[in-house]
Amino acid sequence: QSNLEALNETLRRQEPWSDLPIVLLATGGAVASAVTSKFVASFADFANISIVERPARVPTLRSTIRVAVSARRRQFQVRDLLRKEKETRENLHQAMQELTASEESNRLLASIVNSSEDAIVSKNLNGVITSWNGGAERLFGYSSSEAIGRSITMIIPEDRLEEEPRILASISRGESVDHFETIRLRKDGTPLHISLTIS
Repeated sequence: QSNLEALNETLRRQEPWSDLPIVLLATGGAVASAVTSKFVASFADFANISIVERPARVPTLRSTIRVAVSARRRQFQVRDLLRKEKETRENLHQAMQELTASEESNRLLASIVNSSEDAIVSKNLNGVITSWNGGAERLFGYSSSEAIGRSITMIIPEDRLEEEPRILASISRGESVDHFETIRLRKDGTPLHISLTIS
């Protein structure tokens, strides 16, 4: 019992997941074996412990150590796999949280845009309309389903069509256009004097 307590202290001071195999030479007998087995089971995470009953021959000890080292190596492999799996789960969980936050942010932004009294229109660098809010519907008279997918030139008067290539060129260079005074057309052909801000 005193030897087991001394081993207990030694193992407690040892680095976790040590590759040190421990061969425990145990006295035979049912009581001694039960105590030793219970002790060894409680230290499965600290070290690779094998029990060999006395008297033990040298070939038996060699074989036991060889098996212990091999088993510990396999434990390391399993540990590394579990660690990688845990990291993957954590990364996936974090990505899902970020995606959820991003989706919530996008929903909030879409809600702000859709409820805005200002006409807010998105278009790609080819001038094709990709979004059209309620303010744009009220101002220009086109519903979003009528506008999305069409060229922005549908609301530009013929005598101002040259503005669009210049605006797209500025946007392509990463520049913004602030308070550009111009004229656009409603669905019924009525001209509108507007101030554009484009980025």
